[in-house]
Amino acid sequence: MCNWYLPTTSGVVSWFGLIGFILTLLFIPDTTGLGLRKQERYWHFIREGRPQDYHGITIQPRHVSWYERVVLKRHLQYNPELDRLARINELRDLYEEAEGSKSGETDDEKTLPGTNQADLDDNVSGYFDMKRRHGKKQDL
Repeated sequence: MCNWYLPTTSGVVSWFGLIGFILTLLFIPDTTGLGLRKQERYWHFIREGRPQDYHGITIQPRHVSWYERVVLKRHLQYNPELDRLARINELRDLYEEAEGSKSGETDDEKTLPGTNQADLDDNVSGYFDMKRRHGKKQDL
C-alpha cells in the first residue's frame, strides 16, 4: 500500500519532532489569556530597545519563555503599579495628541469615523477631562 514508506523515516522524523518540541519549550512564551494590545505594547518596548522599561503583565513569570526567565531574567521587572502609571502616562499623551489634532480639524472632519488618530474610549477621555478640570480648579 505505502511504497514510499521507509523504516528509517520514522526514526528521522521523530527526532526532528522532539527537537521542535524542546525548542518550543525553551523559546516560545505562553501567551494564553493575554490580549493582543498587551503583547503589542511589550514588543513595542522590545523593538525600541527598552525592554527594561516595560513592567506589565506580559513579563509575568507564567507568560515568559524559559529563555526569558532564566537567561534574560525579564520576569524580575514585573511591577503592576509601575505598569499602571506608565499606561496612564501613555494614554495621557494619546489624549493630548488627539485633543491637539481635533482643534485643527473642521467640523466635517470631526464627525467622520476613524479620523481621530488616537481613537480613545469615552471613559479615557472623561477621566482626563475630569483631571484637567480638577487641576484648573486647584490652580485658581
